[in-house]
Amino acid sequence: MIADKVIKKEFTAKVLREDAQLITSEQLSTVRDFALLDSGSLQNSIQSAANVDNSAIGTRLRFTFVKHIRFLDMKNTVRKRKSFVLYNKIIFGIIYNRTVARLMFGYSDSIRKAIRNELQIKKIDIDG
Repeated sequence: MIADKVIKKEFTAKVLREDAQLITSEQLSTVRDFALLDSGSLQNSIQSAANVDNSAIGTRLRFTFVKHIRFLDMKNTVRKRKSFVLYNKIIFGIIYNRTVARLMFGYSDSIRKAIRNELQIKKIDIDG
């Protein structure tokens, strides 16, 4: 029972870390495509934004960005500037279309065995 909880927690953290890396790479690609690398603060913010918190309560993925990234994502109707898809489309697209499905349907017996083997190689006691 304890082993299954540890394995589920490790699976969840692994999925969130992988998808956080995917979100980060997609955002950096968009920043490069639109040449938004003026000062480097935006790139640094995106690279250090993801944090997977694995606590006793549960596992959670948190993003922290500089505030102006949200405004780059919005259309500017005054100057007729188009929006840069940095936030909503990338983050929610990956979370809803990929992460949720992987968390709901990806926890199979083969995944359970693979994670158990990884934890045993790392010498982490999962049986209590």
